[in-house]
Amino acid sequence: MLTAAWVNKHNVWGNGIENPNYNYHTIFRMIKDVAPEKKLAVFSTWQDNRTKLIGEGKSETRNILLDYKFDGLELDTVNFPHDKESKYIQKIDDRVALEAAKCVTKYAPDLTWVYLQYTDDAGHHFGDSKKFDEAVLQADKQIGMIYEAILKRQKKHHEEWVIFVTTDHGRDAITGKGHGGQTARERGTWIVTNAKDLNNYFYAGNPGIVDITPSIMQFLALPIPAQSRVEVDGVSLIGKVSLANPYVLLSSSKKLQIGWDAYDSEGVVKISIAQTNNFLLTGTPDALEKLGEAPIKSGKFVADFLPQAGKVYKIVLEGKYNTVNKWIISN
Repeated sequence: MLTAAWVNKHNVWGNGIENPNYNYHTIFRMIKDVAPEKKLAVFSTWQDNRTKLIGEGKSETRNILLDYKFDGLELDTVNFPHDKESKYIQKIDDRVALEAAKCVTKYAPDLTWVYLQYTDDAGHHFGDSKKFDEAVLQADKQIGMIYEAILKRQKKHHEEWVIFVTTDHGRDAITGKGHGGQTARERGTWIVTNAKDLNNYFYAGNPGIVDITPSIMQFLALPIPAQSRVEVDGVSLIGKVSLANPYVLLSSSKKLQIGWDAYDSEGVVKISIAQTNNFLLTGTPDALEKLGEAPIKSGKFVADFLPQAGKVYKIVLEGKYNTVNKWIISN
């Protein structure tokens, strides 16, 4: 969600966050790079969101600093003694939501990320159950408190706000307790938003959490920095979009078959290839070689291609309104 990139790029495979690849910038760094005057905030029941995922103060993130923050209460075992059912997490969620609402009311950060955890813990403890339903209802109240603060600011200060509410995973289909597998329920997530001007990709394009960062950048009328633009996997859910869902196949006849879903009926798609993956390793942009162009409405492009075994190739598709990419590894 933060990087608009999937795990093969950002390298965060689990809660350990052992070796995040900061070459793939979070939305916080994207915003600071193009609009350093913008105010950023994080309110979280898990301190690692700020210290590890965003990487506040780290040299690898150019020492990015947040303007407002509230987290770390999970480390306070005196005021929040840990219990077997993790009810202390729900109490922390209450505080996190309250502090977020207060900050929105008083300071109105340009970007605020709020992370609430107890529904995840309740799922692990109780699975599909009345207790899990109660946890969801409590989270709804917490989010509602923040949204009330947003509505008050909109009315009093004539501001425009957008909110996205989402989750990072689903649950196993049998008990609702576990996750991490590849079943439809575990892979399925949802997005709730008050955003206006939602496009056809939102309604018909199978959007995911990687699409939230491009959507927020679009709402803020900020460009995604050039070095990140050809690397992000997300597509804005707001406003005009050219294409999405790229796919690449290498046929036995040494043809590179490239396709996409078209969300614009006019114009062309520029197709390029990078034969290095330096960005992953060093953050250095890769040189793109143009393969050709195709009418966007055709949804496909074919090129002769003789790959080297074991090499990673990056295909970049550029439309008028957005850019998408796909990796292939030749056997």
